[in-house]
Amino acid sequence: MRINEPDCPKRNISLTPLIDIVFLLLVFFMLSTTFLKFGTVKLDAASSGDGVADPAKIVLVHIDGERRYKVSGVRIKNAELIEAVNRLVDAGARDAVIVVRDEAAVDDLVNAVRLLRQSRASSVRIVE
Repeated sequence: MRINEPDCPKRNISLTPLIDIVFLLLVFFMLSTTFLKFGTVKLDAASSGDGVADPAKIVLVHIDGERRYKVSGVRIKNAELIEAVNRLVDAGARDAVIVVRDEAAVDDLVNAVRLLRQSRASSVRIVE
């Protein structure tokens, strides 16, 4: 005697839980992503020259590791950087030179270059 087992109907896979999980992942990644505007700062490469500079025509901007600036040896607030450089440019200075200390962050350097590009200094240079 032959006994046949009843055939089980094949179950279809429901896509509803998969769509729910994909939607939750999409919402999670949208909320955890930061949308920042990344800016660029144009830096000119060093060129050959006579190597002689007049110290009276240079504005020295020191950047330390505590997010503070010194302009020609005087500590200033970060918001006053452009004004301080413009005062020295009006007094006869021409170029701005950024002196970076070892503790300074790259973000501080980029911020200083961005601010000095807004000042009336004719060129901005970076030294270490």
